[in-house]
Amino acid sequence: MPPASVEAIALGRSSAFELSAGDASSTRYNRSRQTASMDDGTFRLPVDLGSYDVVVKPPAGSGFSWQVRYDVNIGAQRGVEFGTIIDMVSPVTVTGLLRYADSADSNGLENAEVTAFAIVEDESPAAAERALPLGSATADADGRFTLLLPPSIHQGW
Repeated sequence: MPPASVEAIALGRSSAFELSAGDASSTRYNRSRQTASMDDGTFRLPVDLGSYDVVVKPPAGSGFSWQVRYDVNIGAQRGVEFGTIIDMVSPVTVTGLLRYADSADSNGLENAEVTAFAIVEDESPAAAERALPLGSATADADGRFTLLLPPSIHQGW
């Protein structure tokens, strides 16, 4: 597959996991990062200690959906590489037509962006919910769109 976009979205948590004794690192201020996979599908994404949602976005037109890993905790073991295989599986396909509600000519909403989200419970002490992006599509000239969604999402690596 041609290069995919890989995003690590920082969650800014300070208590998702315990650091080594005496480690003064602050996981609350970890930073989001982004990279692209190589032609062979591998990627390297150096990140700060902390919690992340990881979203892999294949190129448009590839026929694959985004792949989502949430609550990925990068802990106190510095310099360790976390290897995982993210299989690109057949997507759940959602199609639709976007039109103006009160339009007499029924023109479609050309170039409208449609984004799908999943709600997951946050691991933080407040146990809040948050939205994870699952996929996005742009409507064509007639307002038609096809949204490719992952059949499941996974917690952690």
